[in-house]
Amino acid sequence: MFLLSESWHKPYIFSQFQEMEARRVFPSLDDPSKKTSFTFTLNIPDSMEALHTTRPVSVVRKGTRKIVQFASTAKINTDVLALAVGNFNSQTLTETSLKSQIYSPVGLEVEVPESLGLLVKQSVSYMRDYLGTPFPYDKLDFLLTPLGTLAAMENVGLIALNTNQLPHADFSNYDTCNFRKLVAHEIAHMWFGNHITMAWYDDMWLNESFSEFFAAKIVHHYYPDNKSCTFAPQAEAFRDDSVSARPIKRVVKNRADNEGAGQLFYTKGRALLDMIEGHVGQALFRQKIREYVLAHSGDNVTTADFTDLFPPKYFVSDIVASFTEQSGYPLVLLLEEKGEFFFSQQSYHGEKNKRWVIPITLKVLAGKNISVHQLLLSKEIQPIEGIVLNQPLFIDGNGIGYFRWERKSDNPAFPLNNLTISERLASMNNNNALANSGRLNYKAYVDELIRVLNDLPFNSLEVVTALDVLNNSFIELVPAPLQKTYVDYIRSKLSLDVPWETLIRYDTGSQWLELYGVHFKSEEAIQFANDYFSQTPITELKSRVSVLRVLASNSTNEEYNSLLKLFNVDNLNVKEDVLDSLGYVANTQQLTRFYDFLLSNETKGFVIDYRFQFPIFQPKLREAAARYIQKHSLNIRERIPEDQLQWFPYNFLTSCSFSESKLVSDTFSEWSDVLGLNEKLEIVLEGIHTCQNNSRVTIKQLADF
Repeated sequence: MFLLSESWHKPYIFSQFQEMEARRVFPSLDDPSKKTSFTFTLNIPDSMEALHTTRPVSVVRKGTRKIVQFASTAKINTDVLALAVGNFNSQTLTETSLKSQIYSPVGLEVEVPESLGLLVKQSVSYMRDYLGTPFPYDKLDFLLTPLGTLAAMENVGLIALNTNQLPHADFSNYDTCNFRKLVAHEIAHMWFGNHITMAWYDDMWLNESFSEFFAAKIVHHYYPDNKSCTFAPQAEAFRDDSVSARPIKRVVKNRADNEGAGQLFYTKGRALLDMIEGHVGQALFRQKIREYVLAHSGDNVTTADFTDLFPPKYFVSDIVASFTEQSGYPLVLLLEEKGEFFFSQQSYHGEKNKRWVIPITLKVLAGKNISVHQLLLSKEIQPIEGIVLNQPLFIDGNGIGYFRWERKSDNPAFPLNNLTISERLASMNNNNALANSGRLNYKAYVDELIRVLNDLPFNSLEVVTALDVLNNSFIELVPAPLQKTYVDYIRSKLSLDVPWETLIRYDTGSQWLELYGVHFKSEEAIQFANDYFSQTPITELKSRVSVLRVLASNSTNEEYNSLLKLFNVDNLNVKEDVLDSLGYVANTQQLTRFYDFLLSNETKGFVIDYRFQFPIFQPKLREAAARYIQKHSLNIRERIPEDQLQWFPYNFLTSCSFSESKLVSDTFSEWSDVLGLNEKLEIVLEGIHTCQNNSRVTIKQLADF
């Protein structure tokens, strides 16, 4: 497709080719194994500029037009071609060896981060040094432009970055980490995906997982104090990797066949590479990656081209096949019987016919000494030797295991101060899943979260995780009738003695404010948000989205209408934040007002589809949201691009009851003509059923708070 400018820009056009669809623009096989060289000549208005994958070799002016001929490309896939025509601002990243140019459409408010040049230089340098190969192309420029739902695109020679990803004054350390990882990911694509390309779309994970894996390495290497977004990638994948999810390696006949995996190409695949590296060791892993790149430079590859490089004793082919060719993930159990220990595995979702080959890093504490054991669990149950009953054990060494785990032995818990941050975060995520499914007492789990919040520094990553869990529990787990009891219990245990004026300056200030102002309905938090908002220019509000969410969720209808008028400012970041915050409505009238606003002409040019989820976050408003969507389905379908409509049921992902399941089914009963939607709807419904079944025990425990 081509992305066109909106009213606040001067006219421009930019290509965005999706896999298997470039043939809509020019004759093409759209087959990644048929990489070829392209030569483009453009006839454009003389007043405009043309950007492409390569540099121009000639420009001939003819009256008010000009003919721009570009150098031939390297042999590449159609997905990563880029063309842009319009009026562009530009600046040179002088630190980079290729003197990279940064372009943005004239009239679009864009502030290029001062550190971008260094980040680009570092990313290229790390990849060259690790792989032992030069940068594959002679051009590395960037176009900063709105890209709809895409964060970026790895076009050869002209990487596209969505302007909504650029750092701004309200960026947290976590946001900064994500931006750095995004840029590094797109640069890693120059090797993995562009230069070395999957032979067919069933191996898409070879492109995305490898790039995400190396992006995390780059951030770890150059920004050791800002790497929070790189920990526990498996935690992000588990939600999507359900019974009805598609494997990340499967038969692909058309583009829709690849849509279902979504972020799993990135998160599950990267977690798999982390496990393999931990299993074989960093030195051997790097050696085999170098062999892989050297052997297939400029060519196409399959999964076997990578896995077959490893010695058979490591069973890498079996590990990869078990995680890529089937969906879901295992539950690993540590069992003890008469002083003997066993590992067993089963599907976390209860499927009877699935088994995995699982690398496990087991940490054992004996006195003051920690021993590390590398194990491979391939059977339903396997004995473990060398473990004593009273020794503390930790099953997910390095925090990279793509599995849930549970101890069924009397061994004491592993001391937290002997775990890395990554291991602590992975353990917290694991315990959250166990608690939500009734495998761990929920009250005891909440007490542990409260201890983290009371005892650890306000800005620690553990506190970030604990706050996320508590905020999400109101959205995903706790039914509306039990929320007051739940709030009263947590507030009675939680000690927060830091003034809001100080707390809002922490990166965690937004999460604290949402917990107290949105969910607890704390008068002090609400008053602070009101005072802070009234005394501070909207462009200078720290944690602006959270402040606006507190105001919206506690507003009268008149106050809410005033908040919607904030969208009339010229600042693009403020507009985006308004759309991300004012869906936290206080009642059904405001829900209707918010949805009407999303579908109005005022928001044309902005992504609105995922923003329908914000009112649905409140269990008490889900029925009203469903009724609105049913009544206005034609308006919704007119506003949302055809290829994005299939994801619309995902707005109900946080639902968790059989009655809500019927509500969702009825809402989309007349959407069956939307390509790919039925499959996404099945995933959502399956997730709702799983949540309902898993949460029965937990909800009983909540009733006793």
